[in-house]
Amino acid sequence: MKFDRLWERLFEYVNEWASAREVPGGIEVTFRTAQGVTRTVEVERQALVNEALQDQAEIHEIRARLERLTNRELDTLVALMTGAQVRDIARDRVVSEATVRTQVKNILSKLRTTSQLAAVGAAYRANWHPLTDRLTRFGSQQNHSQAG
Repeated sequence: MKFDRLWERLFEYVNEWASAREVPGGIEVTFRTAQGVTRTVEVERQALVNEALQDQAEIHEIRARLERLTNRELDTLVALMTGAQVRDIARDRVVSEATVRTQVKNILSKLRTTSQLAAVGAAYRANWHPLTDRLTRFGSQQNHSQAG
């Protein structure tokens, strides 16, 4: 059942950017290349499902890494996502640029990325929404502290 729902979602996704029709064992996808050439390819159903499952696992891993960030690191990542530079973040928070650079290095390390752009890209790839995700995280921290 889960496999069939995943297949349906994949089919819907492909239809957003190309013309697709189901064929035995897969789908036939027709799309236009950047050069304007129309191409048709047949994609095996299992290959699509495997790719979707791998993508889902990668997104789950990125979200788990985002959970490891401290509140200050989360704030810094949010600022980077808005295009702020280190000096702007430092000025707004009344801290040194060295402090913000340390936070950025920690973010890069925890997200296993090598640049600020890659860190921001990872957050967007995981469909991370800072406000909602932080409220959910705060609520779960409150529940843990009340239970203990």
